[in-house]
Amino acid sequence: MAIFVVGIGTLSILVLFALGMQNSAPAIAAHNQTALAAATAEALLEWRQVRVDRCVIGVGPGQENFQPPVNPELVAPGSMYEYLSQPPFFTGVQIEVFDGLLNLNKGEKEYQGPSPPVFVDPLGQAVMSSFRVGEAKAVGSLGIPRSAVSFARSAKDARRWFTLDNDASFAPNGAPELFGRLVPRERQYSWAYVLKRPRFTEPRVAECTIVVFRRRPLIGPNDETVLTGPAAYQGRIFTRGETTASVLWTPSLALRPGFWIFDATALDLASAQNRGLVSPLFNGYFYQVVRVSDPVRVGSEIKQDFEISRPAKDHGYFGVLFNGIVHVIEKGAGQSPM
Repeated sequence: MAIFVVGIGTLSILVLFALGMQNSAPAIAAHNQTALAAATAEALLEWRQVRVDRCVIGVGPGQENFQPPVNPELVAPGSMYEYLSQPPFFTGVQIEVFDGLLNLNKGEKEYQGPSPPVFVDPLGQAVMSSFRVGEAKAVGSLGIPRSAVSFARSAKDARRWFTLDNDASFAPNGAPELFGRLVPRERQYSWAYVLKRPRFTEPRVAECTIVVFRRRPLIGPNDETVLTGPAAYQGRIFTRGETTASVLWTPSLALRPGFWIFDATALDLASAQNRGLVSPLFNGYFYQVVRVSDPVRVGSEIKQDFEISRPAKDHGYFGVLFNGIVHVIEKGAGQSPM
């Protein structure tokens, strides 16, 4: 009798183990595809020299520091050059002078701070016709430039170069699901880059962050929600060195642990000084939400506190909540060959 009971128990464990493996298979496959997308994105970054791509910088070789001036009609939309040549950064001073580009005072030394980040997102630019990330004039957010690349300026080329083409769905028995005689490939996984020069005057060195999406909607601006901070904190969402952050809460906002928020703060000198800063501020960092508190009323506003996975690198005033981000990988600074 005892042997019979032990045998039944063993069989039950084996059945549960098999069911557990079957249920975990999709998660394992998703993890593998995320890693493959990140590796493909990194290889593409180096192979096609995306850091110095003409559509990212906005000008051709030899003009990476905006010298000499170029024909405005040849400047790529969504590039760093196009972004900085617009008000409030460019105020009529010759465009090759950095203190003119960044609205610094004439006579000061050449600007040596970081560049604005560029969100290299050919899919977003082509499908949504959007050349800015986080732009919201009603709340004073300039956003950051959203660029294409020279080899993927159309939606067709963006899907070719910035998505995985080996996505396939599988039945529980491991066989691929067929559509007629064909294996449908959904291209679920895509990616974008955030590029930022640690030093504005050094065009070939840029920090890179790889952003991997799964089933990114790409149906319009609603794919990206702009966040602002409470007035009680001078409109600040992120505080330098702190892991606690706050946003103005709205009924449509549904923050959850695991979500990624992009710090899209970009302030010209005048806007920075209004907030007690002494120089232009360009962020471009991703933070993952690890804990969310209930909304609370503070005066006439409703704020929601949340905790992020690491201390904020700098004060941040404008954030963007994307749909579909599954992983963010910071690669640090890298250099493109001369």
